[in-house]
Amino acid sequence: IEGEDISIRIDATGNPPIKRFTWRNMMVKEAFMDGIPVNIIVNLLQKDHFPADRFNIKDATLEIRKTRRQDAGLYLLEASNDLGEQSKEVFLTVQYFAT
Repeated sequence: IEGEDISIRIDATGNPPIKRFTWRNMMVKEAFMDGIPVNIIVNLLQKDHFPADRFNIKDATLEIRKTRRQDAGLYLLEASNDLGEQSKEVFLTVQYFAT
């Protein structure tokens, strides 16, 4: 609900252990290629660019303080170790009161 604090935690483990976690805020836009509609995923924010006053990132956990309706959307966590990288998508829906 808009205005509340939330926490998104994704279980991520590996052997060898995970060395890097990267959070991204993604947006899906519709475009046309040769007259055919296609979805394009645009990277809006990644870890170093989330507003520090409301976003706290620690490894596989993303916390958002005072959630806003604009925070809704697709979030992606990438986890990598010496053998490669895997990612997980989470879609955040923010409910809000009628205006």
